[in-house]
Amino acid sequence: MPSTRPSDRSARLRLALERAGIRNPSGDPRAILNDLPASDPPAHPEASICEPLVFPLPVAPSRIAIIGGRFSEAKNVRDFDVTDIKGLAEWKPEALVAPIEDALALASRSSFDLSSAIIVLTCLGRAPLDDYGRSRLWEAFGVPVFEQLRSWRGAVIARECEAHAGLHIVDDSAILHRDPEGEILLTLLTKRPVFKCRTGLVGEIVECECECGSGIPRLRHLAAVAEIAIEAEASAGD
Repeated sequence: MPSTRPSDRSARLRLALERAGIRNPSGDPRAILNDLPASDPPAHPEASICEPLVFPLPVAPSRIAIIGGRFSEAKNVRDFDVTDIKGLAEWKPEALVAPIEDALALASRSSFDLSSAIIVLTCLGRAPLDDYGRSRLWEAFGVPVFEQLRSWRGAVIARECEAHAGLHIVDDSAILHRDPEGEILLTLLTKRPVFKCRTGLVGEIVECECECGSGIPRLRHLAAVAEIAIEAEASAGD
């Protein structure tokens, strides 16, 4: 996985602050970022441009079926509607890429086999892939399951590796923080940057080296803030 040098990250952060009109008198862009308050997600996020699919295994299969993803065209990928079970079965994909809801729906009624992997697309503010969903997909298809987390704009900001020890941050565009209550805050260093936005997710930000050998920070033990609140209310009522 790629890694951005600290000097490059500082330059990108400084540029993002300038674009947003945020003064930087100290000359330390990270200090300015740390002092900014948490903010709400964009009300009307832009749709992301198509991006290349980053396959989690060393060798990408020759046929990958994609459902509901914003990925650029390639010889080995083909887009399908989640209802096109016949088309999926006829094309015989080796791997599947789909939003979590569609992946679980296909697990319940699929009539095709996979031989490589499933990439499950999850989104900020919504429930991440949990152990129950992972087990359902494994039982249905019998291949490894990998989660890729997308921002409000649809761009992938974190990817699960072969070690299944968390989701590595796509660190050339994203900086993650935690607020005192444990919610993950996201800064995106894009043309229209956002700073310390609430993601609707709680979890860990792990910076030690992963079992896969990468030192890129990763997210672990994610849960939706809304689900945590519902569980807390239910416990209080017992």
